[in-house]
Amino acid sequence: MTSWPKFGLIFSLYLAQGVATTFLVFGVPSVLRKYGMPLSLLWVAYLPVVFYSAKFLWAPLADRYWISALGRRRTWLIPSTFGLAGSFLLLARFPPDQHLVLAGIVFFLISLTGSTMDIATDAYAVELLDRSERGLGNGFQSAGLACGGLVGRGGVLVLIDRLGWSEALTIVGLLIPLIAAPGLLRREAPPAGLGSSRAGAGVSLAGFFRRPDTPRILLLAGLTGLCYFLIGPIVGPFLVDAGLSLSEVGMVQGVVGTGAGILGALGAGASVNRLGFRRAYLVVIATGLVAAAVTGVISVLAIQSLVPLAVVVALVNAAIGGMFAVFYANVMNWCSPAQVATDFTAISSAFSLMAVVGGAGAAWFAGRFGYSAHFGLVALVAAGTLAAIVRFLPMERGAPAR
Repeated sequence: MTSWPKFGLIFSLYLAQGVATTFLVFGVPSVLRKYGMPLSLLWVAYLPVVFYSAKFLWAPLADRYWISALGRRRTWLIPSTFGLAGSFLLLARFPPDQHLVLAGIVFFLISLTGSTMDIATDAYAVELLDRSERGLGNGFQSAGLACGGLVGRGGVLVLIDRLGWSEALTIVGLLIPLIAAPGLLRREAPPAGLGSSRAGAGVSLAGFFRRPDTPRILLLAGLTGLCYFLIGPIVGPFLVDAGLSLSEVGMVQGVVGTGAGILGALGAGASVNRLGFRRAYLVVIATGLVAAAVTGVISVLAIQSLVPLAVVVALVNAAIGGMFAVFYANVMNWCSPAQVATDFTAISSAFSLMAVVGGAGAAWFAGRFGYSAHFGLVALVAAGTLAAIVRFLPMERGAPAR
């Protein structure tokens, strides 16, 4: 395949996956806040995301076992995609304002099936993209997730507000496999040197943790995830408390946030070829620091009009879109070719762990100390992340890509 068909395939898979992840991380807190859950208790909404942090435990299975007729990655991609769609159809039966416990159980099921789809999709993308394609390829990956956010944290909120919970979630459940169809239908080439349906016993988490660069990789992943999840998910509740309706939050997050996220992701991904993996990494984290500072100022001034709040949404989403694209371009370079799914998932799990720590911590900290203090904390974390990149990530030798 040439580059552009690869980018289109990756975009479709991450678009489908992004519907689930953005709904869990960004949409659910806004819905629960609108239903009256106190801000200080909103950290509970982030607990289902724990499966995205623990997925490294079963990721080696995706490197070891597969059905030859389906392909190494589609063996896991197909059932997890339909499992994710079925979970949304099940969730449609349990509105959280009437069945909070049952809805919570299904949130965990969405997280389990979505994280398994994530394992297969990430490994698929690493094996599909050449090094020279990883910057812009991850831009399309992040853009796909951002467009998934148009549904997951934007369109769903509008549909819930206008059609009701059951109808909105049913539409999402039917939409997911349709979006992912290009990846589900494309035939895979057999893995090089692995003709059977088992890769052998060499694949293991221990192999990843024995690598000398693993501690610094996990530190960078954790700090980047903390920057991402301390600022991203809290914006929805911030808009609700600023006086916007659920439909307005959905429209601003979905349209303005998605557009800015796509531009940020594609711009940052393309910059990797010009700046290099390390310098592009520094730029996107610095952008996140600026976004946190501006949002903190808006909070201090208690501005409630729609236009400045939309500007905040645009800044934050451009920053986190760029962070995601450049970080995962680096992650692809950190993976061993022999166990792509295992290494990528172990690193991304450290990033995803911050969805629980950062998302829950953001809700608690903002509820206790206020939004302005919280966005000041985000700026400090971003400054620490910049220092860690300078200290632990070496400069590339020569041009990273053409």
